[in-house]
Amino acid sequence: MAWDIAKNIDIITQPSDFSIVLSSETLPGQFDCLFVAFSQWKNGDQTAGLLAEAADRRTASYRANKTNKVPQSCEGAQLTKARAESAKSATKLATEQAKKDASQAKAAEKAARDQRKLEAEEQKKRMQVGAIALDHANPQALEKPPSAKLKRVAEDFLEGGPSRQLKGNPPTTTRPKHPTNTAKIDPRLCPQGSI
Repeated sequence: MAWDIAKNIDIITQPSDFSIVLSSETLPGQFDCLFVAFSQWKNGDQTAGLLAEAADRRTASYRANKTNKVPQSCEGAQLTKARAESAKSATKLATEQAKKDASQAKAAEKAARDQRKLEAEEQKKRMQVGAIALDHANPQALEKPPSAKLKRVAEDFLEGGPSRQLKGNPPTTTRPKHPTNTAKIDPRLCPQGSI
């Protein structure tokens, strides 16, 4: 600390300038007491040469502070480290709590969706049971009108497929008119040697 003050004796002109060397006041009024002692030394001794030498040294060896950190004592470093750790743990706890809240909200939303689905299924079952009960309660509802023919049956009937024949009519036979529809092909129509 004394060396830091010795290197910067030319810029200390008021008590708050000690914050350049020291990170903070450990005791209230510490900067004021140090400034009084520093001023007595500065005024009592021949310090003009020392001040000029300190200014020359500081300007000659000036380097940009790349870390932007204020020089501090061991106690100050420990306090800074403790503050950083507490801030980090608080941030970590807040992040974990946010994740828990999000997962709980998602679980609640899923439970509500599942509940709505179950209620819809139960409502559908009740509607079916109610419709069956209504059909049994109404005797006319049990007698269903004759339904239309199935599509396949209707197509078979239209294409001349198996159908019920009337008793007095002779069965109708259909003859293919094109030779490709018969099982027998005229050999005169085929090229030689293919049959």
